[in-house]
Amino acid sequence: MSKNIILILARGGDLKKARLNLRIVNGKPLLYYILKSTIDSKLGDVFVSTDSEEIKEISKMYGGKIIPRPLSLTKNETPVEDIIKYSLNYLGEEKLQYEKCLVISPIYPLVKISTLKQFFKKLTKNKQTIFGIIEKKNEYVKKDSNDKIFQVKNKLFEKEKIVSFKIKSFLSKNHFQIPKYGIILQPEEVHVINNYQDLHSLEKILKRKKILVRVDADKKIGLGHVYNILAILNNLHDEEILIVMNKNKHLGDNKFKEHNYNIKYFKNEKELIKIIADFVPDIIFNDILDTSKEYMKKIKLKNSFIVNFEDLGEGNQYANLVFNPIYYSKKIRPNYFFGSEYACVRDEFRIWRKDRKINKKVSQILITFGGTDPSNITIQILKLISEQNFLKNINIVIILGIGYLRKKDVELIMHQMNQDGFSVKIVLKSDTMAKHISESDFVITSNGRTVFEIASLQVPMISISANIREEKHAFSKYSGGVLSLTYKNKLNKIKTIDSIKKMLDYKTRTKLTDALKEYDLLDGVQKIDSIIKNEYEKYKIIKNNQIIKKHHNNIFK
Repeated sequence: MSKNIILILARGGDLKKARLNLRIVNGKPLLYYILKSTIDSKLGDVFVSTDSEEIKEISKMYGGKIIPRPLSLTKNETPVEDIIKYSLNYLGEEKLQYEKCLVISPIYPLVKISTLKQFFKKLTKNKQTIFGIIEKKNEYVKKDSNDKIFQVKNKLFEKEKIVSFKIKSFLSKNHFQIPKYGIILQPEEVHVINNYQDLHSLEKILKRKKILVRVDADKKIGLGHVYNILAILNNLHDEEILIVMNKNKHLGDNKFKEHNYNIKYFKNEKELIKIIADFVPDIIFNDILDTSKEYMKKIKLKNSFIVNFEDLGEGNQYANLVFNPIYYSKKIRPNYFFGSEYACVRDEFRIWRKDRKINKKVSQILITFGGTDPSNITIQILKLISEQNFLKNINIVIILGIGYLRKKDVELIMHQMNQDGFSVKIVLKSDTMAKHISESDFVITSNGRTVFEIASLQVPMISISANIREEKHAFSKYSGGVLSLTYKNKLNKIKTIDSIKKMLDYKTRTKLTDALKEYDLLDGVQKIDSIIKNEYEKYKIIKNNQIIKKHHNNIFK
């Protein structure tokens, strides 16, 4: 038997709030939400104190145990202490003894499991009563720096219904310990239900999905994952989003902060699993390249709906959905989505999409190799161009990513080239990347996700696969709109110059542009969003049916 008890106070209600605890919110009675949180927390045995036969049966269905409450303890003015004392004595007669108790009401449906844990953890020899408080000015007297809890004014909790305490101490005095201490509830946990109007706003909150997004980005991996996820998340509205990044692979985290997303960092898998357990996500996104079986099995145990991106690893078989737009596969699996139609193009490229006039002569070439360019192809391309006098009458624009480490070297080459009669300009921020691409006659780039963004503007390009993985990226090879090159330790100067010369030809660029017009790359985000929503709803129905069946089986055992 557990040493802890969680007591949910759920009377039938007076005339003003009749059946409030049973009102349907997002398809479930209000009582369900606090029952689910407390039972899922596994912090102790969960009992419901009620006078209502209907509440008794609903509580049993969802896994709660019952303490019948006499009518004498159902009045508005009944002290909470009297209900608690009766309930503990009732359990004592049933030979059930506990050390700690948490009392909570269904009118606090959004309290997190991690917060519930604190109510038990913070009970000590000196602190034998802990209340939940809503932080307001001048409502606490003294902060305890060690425990991060507060000594509060006695009058503050006269009507509050979240409190934990040592049972022995409470029963010996028949009231809560003085001085009283409190744990501050987070703003997102505080949605107190006092009337039916509050239920409507609660329903909107409960309908939000909790989405945990794990993203890896560093100098070697690049920033493609960051921009890919941003394109997807910016299409999701009213969901609760948490970004999770490895402390050693958090390049580009400022991009998430610019969009006001919450971020948490982890240094090992144990910390990551704890973050997942505390957040309790409905959906987990993984944009971390190939996943392992071991990792996927661990997060699969959290019962979240899992969506992986750019994943060819053994772990992808454990995902509910896998999107691999940069690869092509003849294998048909119902939950695998390959090909460019699932490319995630950022919003700025929709803004800059327009009918382009193909210039007879090339006036601008854009060079961009992602956020980090770990192979320093940018410098090699610049040096190669500096040897070609026929390119002196063309503007060369270079976009350097936020993770690029050799900016000064590029600047030195740029200054020397400009002195030699070339026209070279560096752009340090990629926020205007779509504008520069749209204004260019062709682009020289890596063979990553940027290819889709360039192609969405129907601008022809030379793509250079910077590593073995990029050589597997299929679009540049089958689209007909890209001159595709392979990079093996060093740039192939002859093939690169040959490709640039081909791009100077009007007919070549026209042919490549016409080929890119055959691909609609601006709807990929919407397609992914639609698939995730539809498949998640199916998944949720199956899970809910399994839960209800389990509870029914428990009742009739």
